[in-house]
Amino acid sequence: MSKQKSFKVNYISTGDNPDKMKLLVREYDSVDKTQQYNKCPVFKHRKNRTFVGYSPVDFKLGFDNGTMWSSDPDCINSVNVTDPDHPTELVFQLEICNFALWTNEPDVWMDYSSHPLTSLNNNFTVVEGWFNISNWSRNTSLATRLVDKTKPLIIKKGDPLFRVTFLSPDLNSGVILKERSELAKLEFHLSKPKSKNYEEGNKLFSRTPNKCPFPFLKFLSK
Repeated sequence: MSKQKSFKVNYISTGDNPDKMKLLVREYDSVDKTQQYNKCPVFKHRKNRTFVGYSPVDFKLGFDNGTMWSSDPDCINSVNVTDPDHPTELVFQLEICNFALWTNEPDVWMDYSSHPLTSLNNNFTVVEGWFNISNWSRNTSLATRLVDKTKPLIIKKGDPLFRVTFLSPDLNSGVILKERSELAKLEFHLSKPKSKNYEEGNKLFSRTPNKCPFPFLKFLSK
């Protein structure tokens, strides 16, 4: 049997982690292996390519008579609020459990999505999205959307906050998620596109161009 191919994704935590917790955990490593459905290959295939982000801190945010309060204002990056008394949608970008992510592999996509427990336990879902991180290296952003606008957003240390799944053209490829040191920040910044034009410069949803103008030559050189 041939060995399963894997691709590597690098990451650096960009926020506070006072207790040096492991903040990105492969989802299959944290499931209850005694449950029968965890032996299903379909379930295992997805969970082995999905990682859960966990909060390293406690945090609360809410409104009193239209005035916003929080347990730590430094954790709030930006707020999308028009009228707290009659809101249509409240979105808070939080400086919690964010990461710089990059890869040297072509056509690796990142799918950033809500964790099912946050709407029940924490009163939020995340703003979701996916894109080709081979073409656009960037920091993740925990953008939270309140579920019940009359109740506070509450995060406890160790709570799951989101899911992130990595996919390559070969969906059977494994994922190696490699935490890098602060010294690797230069490598991350060099991997970012020079243009900030999402449609033309970053090529968010297009295939990664081959860097060699004559790609067949790499096979002749082996």
